[in-house]
Amino acid sequence: MQVVLLFSLNLVLGLQQLSVVSRNRGHIQIRRKVEDSTILIVSRASSSDAEELRKQAAQLREEADMLEKSMAEERAAVMEKELSDFFSEADTNKDGVVSLEELRIALRKKLVEENENPRSADRYQQVLASEERVRQILQDLDTNADGVLQRDEIISISGFKDRLEKIFREGKRASLAITNRDAVQAATKERLIMLDAVANSTNITYRLGAALCYVLPFLDAIPIEILTQLPPNPISVAAVSAAIGFKTFPASGLILFFALSAVASNAGVPRLTRFAARHAVILDLCAALLLPLVYQFVIPPYSLATAIVFEAVVIVCVAAAFLGKDADFIPGTGTLSKRFTDEFDDALRNIVSASSAAEFGLFIADSLNSTSATSSNKTSSFTKTGTDNEKRNTDGGDSSSS
Repeated sequence: MQVVLLFSLNLVLGLQQLSVVSRNRGHIQIRRKVEDSTILIVSRASSSDAEELRKQAAQLREEADMLEKSMAEERAAVMEKELSDFFSEADTNKDGVVSLEELRIALRKKLVEENENPRSADRYQQVLASEERVRQILQDLDTNADGVLQRDEIISISGFKDRLEKIFREGKRASLAITNRDAVQAATKERLIMLDAVANSTNITYRLGAALCYVLPFLDAIPIEILTQLPPNPISVAAVSAAIGFKTFPASGLILFFALSAVASNAGVPRLTRFAARHAVILDLCAALLLPLVYQFVIPPYSLATAIVFEAVVIVCVAAAFLGKDADFIPGTGTLSKRFTDEFDDALRNIVSASSAAEFGLFIADSLNSTSATSSNKTSSFTKTGTDNEKRNTDGGDSSSS
């Protein structure tokens, strides 16, 4: 039993010496090893011997606490020396404060000229080249707002690095936002030019299409009974034949009505054709709702005159469409058609602008996500490398201790 106790005591003292000698980041692990070893030894020893070992364990814990306190004091001393040296180096005129220009020169020397990493040095140089950005850092640290930095307002070099990195990232985001805005404006302008080119097209094909849109109200306006009362001539015979064919075909008016409604809402169709299709639909609604009342309650001569006037309006609209003009000069129906067509054009332009902004917004978001992912991968790689190195150093230290 005494041999076991002596061996255990030597093991505890050896671990105590190792904890005193090894002043590094692994001192907490060593302390845990000491405590675990002490508990194991105490559990195997007698009660009287265990009491002695507990006292030694308490002493070891006290020494470990003292070691932690000593290391914390050493770190504080190193930090204080670093801050004092940086302040003395920055205060070139020795007036006891660091001005804006002195801070800028000192940071450029520390983070750019003495930096062995060209990439980070370039980032810091971009930030330090702007006096406003350096002024922003000084104002953040200037607690008494006197425009200069006293000794107690100076932070560590790593703190300055963090602030410069933050400003650099914010500037990059702002630059991407400006690029995004310019790209959106250019893309929107290009798309609107293409849209206007289609909308303003008035070639012969589109003019004929716009004129044919008025076939629906022309054929749907006059009843066959009135057409048969016209004097026999080639024009009246052709009109009667077309009207009879149109009215006897099943659902011909309904089919043509929905076809014209689809044309009026098609963004790929020029404005001239869209206006004519919408105007023809409105005229046909007027013919379907108003003219039957005229035919029923007005004596035939006046009802025939009303039909002729309506057909004359339709013929004028056909002529305007054939000439490449909107028939918006027609009171009521023409004004209403122009209003609907203008609203459709405005909505179409807003959709084009919004789609351009959305596309470029997604592009910028993907770019930022890719950049963030790359940075995260690099950080993970550096962290993993540092962890592996620390693990190898710890293993090496344990082997040496053994």
